[in-house]
Amino acid sequence: MPEEFSYQISPPFLSEGSDRDLGLDSTLQELPMYNFSVEISHTGMEVASFLDKYPLLPGVILVEQGQFIGMISRRRLLEFLIRPFGQELFVQQPLAVLYSYVRTPMLLVTDTTSILTTMQLSLKRSPELLAEPIVVQTESGAYRLLDVQELNIISWQIRGIDNLIRYERSQAQMIQNDKMANLGRLVDGVAHEILDPVGFIWGNIIYVSNYSQDLLKLIAAYEQELPSVSPAINQIKEEIEFDFLEQDLSRSLASIRTGAERLKKLVTS
Repeated sequence: MPEEFSYQISPPFLSEGSDRDLGLDSTLQELPMYNFSVEISHTGMEVASFLDKYPLLPGVILVEQGQFIGMISRRRLLEFLIRPFGQELFVQQPLAVLYSYVRTPMLLVTDTTSILTTMQLSLKRSPELLAEPIVVQTESGAYRLLDVQELNIISWQIRGIDNLIRYERSQAQMIQNDKMANLGRLVDGVAHEILDPVGFIWGNIIYVSNYSQDLLKLIAAYEQELPSVSPAINQIKEEIEFDFLEQDLSRSLASIRTGAERLKKLVTS
């Protein structure tokens, strides 16, 4: 590159991307992008020297008196320079002349556009434009170049992370469903184990109630037929509090029946 042009064109600058982890909602602001603007009055040779010096530079942003004009990619520029008589015709010509020949549709987006949306827009381009860099307009009004290969790699990484998250969520849901199924089987087993004795109590409480009433009737008949009771029997009646027992027995049996009924309804539900 001639020395007199070194002060006229600022070297390319690659901005640093965000340090935070990229996700589905990440935007282009978080990606590294090239800042390389050249006035269209400069020649193709000057730009070609920069492309040779910076092999990762995807292209050049063209401006006229600081105003955005368009973009020439590395691939398009080199295609014209390697054509027959390409260097003789264009190498010393201003970029304005070269741009009039190599101008192609470009994808222009803002830096607030999500990475995945930009990827979708890029893939919708015609096949011959898929490798072209993407022009990104920042919130401050500046223009940057985004390498489409960098965009592709990061987009697939994000999709891979998203698929991993979906897989982990599905695995967690499957584990949760299995736990709930096991819990359901456990509850069914416990309910079955409870219902068996409850059914036994429920089925026999009626007979026990009837038997107790019959025994009380029998005792009452004995007292009527034998009004004179021996001291030994009276002592036993006092020890067992027969009068209280006779009154409380029916209430106790009714309480047992009510409790069994509530427990049966609870287990069944």
